[in-house]
Amino acid sequence: MNIEEFKSQLNQLSDSDWQALYQGKSLEMLDDQAFNVTNKKPHYLIVNGSDNTAGSPIELKQEIIKSAEEIFKKYYQIHPLTKAYFNRQLKSLAEQLGTNSFIANMGNRPAYTFFVDNGEVLAVPQTSPKFPYGVYLELDKMMDSKESDDLFNKWVESGKAYESYRSMNVCRYNC
Repeated sequence: MNIEEFKSQLNQLSDSDWQALYQGKSLEMLDDQAFNVTNKKPHYLIVNGSDNTAGSPIELKQEIIKSAEEIFKKYYQIHPLTKAYFNRQLKSLAEQLGTNSFIANMGNRPAYTFFVDNGEVLAVPQTSPKFPYGVYLELDKMMDSKESDDLFNKWVESGKAYESYRSMNVCRYNC
């Protein structure tokens, strides 16, 4: 979810959702693409209604929307993307640029690496300072396009691409 989608989701919450948050419920992120008001204290917490100091649901809504960018940045500083959302974005970028753009022979560099920034998976070119910190599929030897496409898809579906992303960011989320 990017910041514009985040703000849009907040603005789409109903008055009864804001009332529930005001009364102590929590707002959670679902699969990096939607919000849910819940009684529990979720792992993917956006707003903890029990921490609310607003004088009314309308005031709470105004405070949250005014602080949306700060909340968004803080959320993605401590929460990794979900595997499903990461995989969808990865596949979308691979469809746009071709899977071979994110594959390299051992010891070589691909044209792009995948890098996560502010809730979005980005295709980072070799010229970017973020390039070395991105994820890509490294092969023992290059293969024809069909074989490399299949290996790329297996890499994503098996969760290995996600594991690589998480391992490169382990301290960011767990330190």
